Amino acid sequence: MAPRYLLRSALLFFCLVGLSACGFAPGGQAHGCSGSACCRHDHARPAALGALGATLPTTLHPTASAPVPTPTRRWSDAAGWPGGEVPAANAVVTILAGEVVLLDVSPPPLGGLTIAGGLVFDRSDLELTADHILVTGGLYIGSEQEPFAERAVITLTGDKAPDDGCLGGNYLALLDGTLELYGDPRGSSWTRLAADAAAGDDHIVVDDVTGWRVGDLLALASTDYYAADYSTNTVYDKQVEQRGVTGIEGNRLYLDAPLAYAHHGTAQTFAAGSGKANTVLQSRAEVARLTRNVTVQGSRETADPSSSNYRFGGQVMAMGQSRVRLDSIELTRMGQAGILLRYPVHWHLMGNAGEGSFVRNSSLHGLYNRCITIHGTNGVLLDGNAAHDTFGHCYFLEDGAETGNVLRGNLALQVRSPAAADALLPTDSGHMGPAAFWITNPANYLIGNVAASSQGSGFWYSLPEHPTGPSYAMFDGANIWPRRTPLGMFADNVAHSNNDDGLHVDRGPRAGSLRAETASYTPRVNPADRDSAPVQAEFTGFVAYKQRNAGAWFRGDSTVLRSALLVDNAVGVTFASRSSGLADSVIVGESSNLGTPESWEPVGADGRTLPKPWDPDVAIRGFEFYDGPVYVTNTHFEAFVPNGLRQAAGISVLDYTSFSLSPLSYASGLSFGSATNRVWLETRDMATYDAATTDSGEDGYRSAVFLDQDGSVTGTAGRYVTVMNPVLAAASCTYRAAWNANVCDGRYASLTLSDDGATGQGFAPLNLRRGNEATTHAMYGSPNGGPAEPNRHYRSIIRLGSEYAYEHTRGTPAEFSIGLGEVKAGDRLVVSVPYRGVESPAIYRDWWIDSRSLLPPYGSVASLRTGTETGYYLDAGSGHLYLLLMVQPGRDYARVTVCQTPGC
Repeated sequence: MAPRYLLRSALLFFCLVGLSACGFAPGGQAHGCSGSACCRHDHARPAALGALGATLPTTLHPTASAPVPTPTRRWSDAAGWPGGEVPAANAVVTILAGEVVLLDVSPPPLGGLTIAGGLVFDRSDLELTADHILVTGGLYIGSEQEPFAERAVITLTGDKAPDDGCLGGNYLALLDGTLELYGDPRGSSWTRLAADAAAGDDHIVVDDVTGWRVGDLLALASTDYYAADYSTNTVYDKQVEQRGVTGIEGNRLYLDAPLAYAHHGTAQTFAAGSGKANTVLQSRAEVARLTRNVTVQGSRETADPSSSNYRFGGQVMAMGQSRVRLDSIELTRMGQAGILLRYPVHWHLMGNAGEGSFVRNSSLHGLYNRCITIHGTNGVLLDGNAAHDTFGHCYFLEDGAETGNVLRGNLALQVRSPAAADALLPTDSGHMGPAAFWITNPANYLIGNVAASSQGSGFWYSLPEHPTGPSYAMFDGANIWPRRTPLGMFADNVAHSNNDDGLHVDRGPRAGSLRAETASYTPRVNPADRDSAPVQAEFTGFVAYKQRNAGAWFRGDSTVLRSALLVDNAVGVTFASRSSGLADSVIVGESSNLGTPESWEPVGADGRTLPKPWDPDVAIRGFEFYDGPVYVTNTHFEAFVPNGLRQAAGISVLDYTSFSLSPLSYASGLSFGSATNRVWLETRDMATYDAATTDSGEDGYRSAVFLDQDGSVTGTAGRYVTVMNPVLAAASCTYRAAWNANVCDGRYASLTLSDDGATGQGFAPLNLRRGNEATTHAMYGSPNGGPAEPNRHYRSIIRLGSEYAYEHTRGTPAEFSIGLGEVKAGDRLVVSVPYRGVESPAIYRDWWIDSRSLLPPYGSVASLRTGTETGYYLDAGSGHLYLLLMVQPGRDYARVTVCQTPGC
């Protein structure tokens, strides 16, 4: 009894030691470890997380496993057990260090099993059932050299009980242990349809049936838009269909029930011209092979809503210097709904000790809480797995301290939002969540994965400013900056049939609450130095089709989406970014995949499903300009054809945003298919806008422009495409009705008026007038924090070469500024604003509020208008302040700050 007692005492000690070291984010906010050390051995504290190079890590090619240890005795040999009796039902069993037991029989269900030595499954059909299994030695089924060919099942049967904050219950846990399970590797965990499958079909044809057997379960992906079924307590995509295999003929799998929906099974090729590497859309439904010969599972009662253990599945958790190698196995009824730390497979705070661990060619299905969690661990390989039907983020990199992990060729299918009581993070549900792949540090490698039928997003780079939770303290989180860390790799990934975006690079966890906040990804040479040189992040070869929202969304700078293929999305891609853009890509508005609309749904002109049937007349768009400067270059647009139901265009602007665009945003090297409408810019009627009750006046959208750099959009190089706004127009502009846009010569810049006082009330309603023209541009400002706070920032694009006047009825703020941006040295602008302040205001140039930049007044409006230096004239008679903004050498802006008192 002494060894068993000592082992349990040591485990308790390690759990208790960490109560003060784990579970709290900066500022004391509990993250979700329930205050545990998360069962780490202090002597095995992982090394600090290191920086990654530009090449793929050795993670892709883990070293070969050592041979399975030679058994020293058999389980069935009574003489080897205490008391000379083979363990009976409900026994709590320990295999001592130094012992290697050959499991040659299926024991009765055990109360628990601790493996301090080794347990090796014999080469026969075997089942091992236990309430929990703790491995500090090794557990082996098959080997890398000789995979297991028979049937092996491990079932975890622990009851739900108060969680101890350490291992909890119903676990297969490793503390400096080894778990190596090698099932039959023949055939992959998922394949694709090789032919279309119609509703009512009793069979499907697939690329590869190697390893499939009669009786296997499969899951067939949707190839339509996410089709939410609200008939149960949790929403799911009803066009994802699970079936049993009743027969196999060649590559044909016969099903135990006919299909309810059509599933696309043919590839589509788009004639995109030269230079486009990605023109073939594999819009062929994925088929997940769920059944394998080696299985780790929770008990059947966990799937029974009437059971007290409902959704209290098993869990595999590795800690310390453990190694987990799962190859060609099945995990089902795993994860524990609503309980932190309790995931189907989980590497927990192992640092670099994760190197050499992997899950390969395996299936995970019928899960209750995520799919695979990598937490504070580096160097794990997830390769060629199929995960189907879970709750919350599926492939989950938890805190933001995880680097060097490789996720290659994995499928995530049917990812559901948990019930509110079961959501572990705010991002597990609601806007953008859950995600099929949730990535909190960009220094990881995602290659050739598929994200399908998530109730939220496909791939979500949800980057915190610093790692959250226990990773912050354990890995010097104050010096880890995920939002400025260079990208490891994102290549050849696919997203389809997701309810929100296919790829979302924005909205990271806020420190403390972990709620999503706007998060710009700005990779830098030195992430700790925000002013160090930018590093370009290339997201390459991405394919997105049938997203109800955007194929991709980016916020930040220095990011490129290259060689993308975006098809049948409500919006192809939006860049809320700077120095970023789309290159060498193909965007298709509507493909030959018509989908299967429900009887109640509005449909397209050709009977197809619509991305937003609740808003059937919404225009489909390929590339959206936003913020900036951003660009789209060397890209082909196909099948954006307006019809009687809705508009369509290859290029547009993010609709109705209050944040202004950059006049430096541009398009070049574009091509357009036959009948494709190149541009569509909506006209927004602001007649019913109420500035008193609405925070955003949509100023940005209503002064949008972009430059056609080489004439590939308009036919003439150097022309601007603008929304319909009299402040942007000129007699030389040409209106194009099909675009609802003007094509203009000349140059454009940005003009900004800001109320900078400590208690400013803003200027709305504010009008901007050009010269002496009768029409004005009404402005309402961009949000300043919420409806209770007035908008204080008013930015518009203007056409250079004219004088501009602001008109408002507000008083003069204690401090305000006017800035001219995105211009060249020598550019000039005269602008006036109503002024009711002191007789001699203090006015400063270009941000510098000190005597060296204090501006002298001009003697008259006439002298100011012909002046050559930034200055002002206060016309007391008219009550207007006139300002001349001159752009100095070496700058691309001019700005003045007007103060009622010197120094503001």
